[in-house]
Amino acid sequence: MSNEKTKYSLSEKRGSIVKSIDKLASSLSMDEANNAAMTLASASSSMMLMMFMMQMQHQQQMQQQQQQQQQMQQVLLQTQMEMQMKGFLKKLKKKEKKKKKKKAKRKRKAKSTEGNAEESSSSSSSSSSNSS
Repeated sequence: MSNEKTKYSLSEKRGSIVKSIDKLASSLSMDEANNAAMTLASASSSMMLMMFMMQMQHQQQMQQQQQQQQQMQQVLLQTQMEMQMKGFLKKLKKKEKKKKKKKAKRKRKAKSTEGNAEESSSSSSSSSSNSS
């Protein structure tokens, strides 16, 4: 009987050892799975962070390009406005110059007509005084 007890006791011990080994193996595999998940999460997080940073950088570049385009458009618009104003002022000066020339021409014509009228009236009065 003592032989059977020892066998039973040894068998129990073996079973207990096997259970402990199973628990340990299961615990190790759980730890490995957790570590892998953490590594994956960390890598994923790093990738997400890197992608976020790249996205932010891209947005900044796009904003800078838009600002540059707006500035160029403003400069172009301002230049066009200045050119139009110069053209307008040039035309205005030309018109004023033409008006002045016309006015001066009219004055000369009026003076010459006046002078001719005086001459003709003085010659007609001198001829009428001659006939008397």
